[in-house]
Amino acid sequence: MGRVKRAKKLPIAGPKAISESTLNKILITILFVLPIIYFAPFLSGSKMLYGSDWLLGAYSSMKWVADCIKANGSAPLWNPAVFCGLPAGNPYTFYTLLTLVLPVHVVWTYLFVFGTFLAGLGMYLYLKELKLSLSPCFIGALVYMGCGSVLSMTYPGHEGKIMAAGLFPFILLFLHKGLAEHRLVYFLFAGGVGGFAATHAHFQLIYYAGIVCIFYLLYHLIWQRNENKLKGSLRLMSYSVAGLVLAGGLLAINYLPIFAGIGWGARGEGRGYEFATSWALPPNELLGLLTPHFSGILDNYWGENYFKLDTQYIGIVPLLLAVVAMVFRSREKYVKFFIGLAVVATVFAVGGHTPLYRIPYHILPGIKKFRGPSMIFFLGAFSIAVLLGFGIQLFIENQKAIVKSKKLKKLGLLLGIIFGIVVIFSLICSLGKESVLSFLKEHFQPVLLASYGPGLTQQKLQTIVQNYPYFIGGLGRTIFLIAVNSILIILLATKKLKLVPWTIVSAVILLFDQWSIEKKFLKSVPHPKEYYKADEVVNFLSSTGSQPVDNSLYRVFPVYYEHSTDGYLPLHNIQSVGGYVPNPGERYQKLIGAGESVMFNAPNLMRYRNIVDILNVKYIVSLWVPDDISGYPENIQKAIEDFKLSFFKKWGISWTEVRNRLKLVYRDARGYAVYENENALPRVWITHNFKVVPREQVLKELKSTEFDPRTIVLIEEEPSTIQNLELRIQNSEKVKIVGYTPNKITIETELEAPGFLVLSENWHSDWKVYVDGKESKLYVADYALRAVQLDEGEHKVEFIYDSPYFKIGATLSFISFLFLLGVIGFWVRTRKRSQ
Repeated sequence: MGRVKRAKKLPIAGPKAISESTLNKILITILFVLPIIYFAPFLSGSKMLYGSDWLLGAYSSMKWVADCIKANGSAPLWNPAVFCGLPAGNPYTFYTLLTLVLPVHVVWTYLFVFGTFLAGLGMYLYLKELKLSLSPCFIGALVYMGCGSVLSMTYPGHEGKIMAAGLFPFILLFLHKGLAEHRLVYFLFAGGVGGFAATHAHFQLIYYAGIVCIFYLLYHLIWQRNENKLKGSLRLMSYSVAGLVLAGGLLAINYLPIFAGIGWGARGEGRGYEFATSWALPPNELLGLLTPHFSGILDNYWGENYFKLDTQYIGIVPLLLAVVAMVFRSREKYVKFFIGLAVVATVFAVGGHTPLYRIPYHILPGIKKFRGPSMIFFLGAFSIAVLLGFGIQLFIENQKAIVKSKKLKKLGLLLGIIFGIVVIFSLICSLGKESVLSFLKEHFQPVLLASYGPGLTQQKLQTIVQNYPYFIGGLGRTIFLIAVNSILIILLATKKLKLVPWTIVSAVILLFDQWSIEKKFLKSVPHPKEYYKADEVVNFLSSTGSQPVDNSLYRVFPVYYEHSTDGYLPLHNIQSVGGYVPNPGERYQKLIGAGESVMFNAPNLMRYRNIVDILNVKYIVSLWVPDDISGYPENIQKAIEDFKLSFFKKWGISWTEVRNRLKLVYRDARGYAVYENENALPRVWITHNFKVVPREQVLKELKSTEFDPRTIVLIEEEPSTIQNLELRIQNSEKVKIVGYTPNKITIETELEAPGFLVLSENWHSDWKVYVDGKESKLYVADYALRAVQLDEGEHKVEFIYDSPYFKIGATLSFISFLFLLGVIGFWVRTRKRSQ
């Protein structure tokens, strides 16, 4: 047997010593406990963690998937509840399995805990792999796991971004070990983590991480070219390709169907430079690295974006020590790389505010389909945390040299200059308040006007004034932290403060610094049963669901309703033509008048009755408007008339026209009303006439008042057998939905003559139709719906969601997963043998 190495002893503030392995476990335990402390109020599930996107739609979507699996025994691949149907994404995730045994909101909360811990642990292990001491590894881990790019992601509800930020250090860790040890297994581990991250985390952030890994590989190959020779470099590149192939196999289940049907969604194509640069980080908001109060936090935000739900704040000590590393260790290869990454990530984050963004926009594949370049800033935070580690290591390795040389004076001068600049800037902002406010207003008013119009611009200009005291207070806080941390750094450099107490004190200050800001983004709402409880409108609509399944299938159009653009209605099993989804169908959006937008905006449903009818919209939820308003006070009458006018202005149609074709069936005490559209077509109907129309002409036909969708269907290609019979649906003809699940719809029909069965569900290439057990042609009907030809007589029609790309992707992912398990088993066995 080989000799077991004796564990190192580290002095810890006394005569006793502690082994490095024990201290290592203690530090990792601290990293594990800190997220639990931070999220402790939410771990029991008695209340729910606030998250903007989570509350809008992610909760209802995740719960719907879990409920479908429990009810049907299979995962849903299609979601018919919103936007008339769209692919449900990949339900076969680790998160989905957890929601089968734990409440959905509890699982979601623990994802933040887990992702935050991974961010800290991954950074800690990566810095150790760079041969840094435990103190810089630990402080670097605290910096990264507590930075705004991680912890503030709770407020927008982006658990995927926290998971991406948390898994990135592990990808880089295994890539680094593979490059250092020339072992294939670590490249495979890097690919395995990358594949898992791309499937379970935010894809755009993982894409950025993948680009960084490519440059990290090239950087290593360049500086190791003499050592590796051509043969060694080619071998490392082949190992990298193997890891990339494994990653591609693991993520195939999620992204192969998406890439195959990329033209179906509204986000299927790049939409220009303006779209790609939207939600960038304005350069002036980089002052938020010193004080996040500059541009305002949450309700006090006045910046150039429409709103801001997160922060880029990292902390003061990371910035100071990163600058120390840049000045004193800039010649070292890793310091060079991460200085470069910090600069590139920052320039990339500001997007179109600099012409430099056009370089990645035109060179990097996929960038044209992304927006929000500010998301990449997590790589800037990661780089600063790494540089901090090298800054601390400077004092550990070269204390004597620093004390005895001019470096100490240079260090003191550097910290003094930083302190002086911030103090002078703070005095200018404090003493010259009116001048600074005037400058800010004059500078940003034209920028805001160009983007948001006079109303929101005036509001933001007022917010600048309201936020200013917080900005000044934040500068005072920053001055205090710079002074305290500078003194601690000088004391460490002069050996007047030993490493262990410096680490403890600096860690406490860092946690206070970061968490005092990040906690502002940690909000709560009541338990889902309370938060999403049925209101009066839902109670009324749900009462109509006691009818047989075919008659109970209808959709709701929430026009003026507090839940028009969220997942509230689907959560109560009420299907909506709106809701909240990241990528609705491109045809559907144009059908309802939303154009290329991915938001819910449906003017065509108000202007053109044919379109609202074919979408099976039986109920419209809006504000209640009395027919006779003469008995109301003048101010109330004016408010009602303004509302009626808003219909004409927003939808291009008068309230009278709308009201004449709707029947008031319910109104509640809050002022909401439910109107019935008595002309709504059922979810499925039969027509014996068709018209072949080019795609670009279909919408024009649908909008025509002379067109009747009950008697004729518009298709875009010639049918093979049916001829127009100029018949109307007879009373003796039958069409009935006898089975309705997300992945399968079964219909029984009886026709007196050949015709088309039209189903008011979005067409998608992955839907197949079978007539009496035989696959038949599925037509695009009325621009976005589905239709199938039927002969006269009785038929059983089955619409089945059958994605070949999902099957291929699932097979590839399963094989890749088994292969990865085998690699892990081989690695564990090899390590045991070597020990």
